[in-house]
Amino acid sequence: MHRLTSYLLRIGVLLLAAAIAVAGWAYWRKGSEKPLEQRYQLEEIAYGDLTQTVTANGTLNPVVLVNVGTQVSGTVKKLYADFNSKVSAGQILLELDPTTYRAAVEQSSGNVASAEAALKLARANEQRSRELFGLEYVSKQDLDQAIQAR
Repeated sequence: MHRLTSYLLRIGVLLLAAAIAVAGWAYWRKGSEKPLEQRYQLEEIAYGDLTQTVTANGTLNPVVLVNVGTQVSGTVKKLYADFNSKVSAGQILLELDPTTYRAAVEQSSGNVASAEAALKLARANEQRSRELFGLEYVSKQDLDQAIQAR
């Protein structure tokens, strides 16, 4: 019987130690656990638009690539579309500075006026040479040169 009592006493002490250990562990666990407000970020429910932004690096390639060129060159006065702008057929993309073209037109007009004056002079010389040839004051060669100069 003494043995049985000793055995029961040992079991009781072990059970008491286990109970104390479990209670200590539970107390430590409860003390180290943060409250819900500290463990989670809480927010009131709100209704509204949701915006999602995606940031990426890389190269975008167009589905359709169109090369735009001009038949004339010059200094750009005003730009109506920029690189990668969406444009439609017939839309004015830019305006060239007309100064160089006006100067070219004026130069060409001056050249035309000079050529007309030279032609008028050549016709007058031809007419004079014909009259002088008729009076036999100039040779046939002089008349031919006057006709050729016209």
